[in-house]
Amino acid sequence: LTGNVDICSRLSEGDIKKMFQLANSDHQEYYEFYVTLEAAMKVSKSSPNLLKNHQDLVSKIFFDYISEYLREILKHNDGNQRLTNDGYQCLTNNGNQWFANDEYQCFVNNGNQCLTTLIKYKNNDIKLNQLLCVCDMLATCAEGQNTSGVGLCQSIFTLEDLINILVNRYVSIEKKKPFARLLNWAYINTEKDSLSSIDTLVNNVLFWVHLEQCALLIDDFSALIQQQKIDTNKLRLLLNILMSQHISIQKWMETSKDINEPIKLKRSIEEEEMTDTQTVPLNSLLLYIVDGIIPLMTTFCKQLKADSSELMTPRGMV
Repeated sequence: LTGNVDICSRLSEGDIKKMFQLANSDHQEYYEFYVTLEAAMKVSKSSPNLLKNHQDLVSKIFFDYISEYLREILKHNDGNQRLTNDGYQCLTNNGNQWFANDEYQCFVNNGNQCLTTLIKYKNNDIKLNQLLCVCDMLATCAEGQNTSGVGLCQSIFTLEDLINILVNRYVSIEKKKPFARLLNWAYINTEKDSLSSIDTLVNNVLFWVHLEQCALLIDDFSALIQQQKIDTNKLRLLLNILMSQHISIQKWMETSKDINEPIKLKRSIEEEEMTDTQTVPLNSLLLYIVDGIIPLMTTFCKQLKADSSELMTPRGMV
């Protein structure tokens, strides 16, 4: 459907509902229908044109089906939890994090389970792939300040949920992409909530540290290109895919496996704990930078400039 306005505009409510039902089946290959639904809402990634009626319809169907099909991956619990089964342990208490064994850093805000899934499950896990596909689709529902999509996303994720996912050092970088998009379209690039959201981000130290780390990784990426350690023709082809086509994270990782050179992390949220062995694959970084952090920061800077007279200047910000 990507790029075909005529076919997308002719999709009926029954067509979209059927695609949604297929996407929510137990067959992992059907998760690509979430990507098809994104294309039905936004025909081309490079175009600003959105089919708002399809956005509203997908949002409505999602809301109707969430309890039946998606309860497990988006469920909430009562808040305090202890995770001990898979080599990590985390206690949460009223939003404050207490860590045991110094192994994994888990943020669970009011019991949202998404971060647990992102840390616990490896790539190619069915539950994880469904979560990532669903969240990418939700971000597209909210894109363009679509009221129904924004409301739906905010009912599932708080601003703090999304920030905590982005800054968590134990969530691999490609998994953060849908949540950077959700942060952008559900909280930053909105009609009503952008000012308070930006104020929260501006005063969040971990968010700035995360951006600094991304900048350092981009520097290393540029150095690899200058040293001719990357096939630039292949890189251009992959960038064209990212810029023009809707693609699931799983499909992207398969498509781009030839450019997975490791890039060393120079620093982390807790810099003293960083070891020389921690790296980010180049294809994961490329996905997050192009589809996640650059769009987010473009909107963030525009809104920050527009609202600077009303925002409180953070201590230590240059």
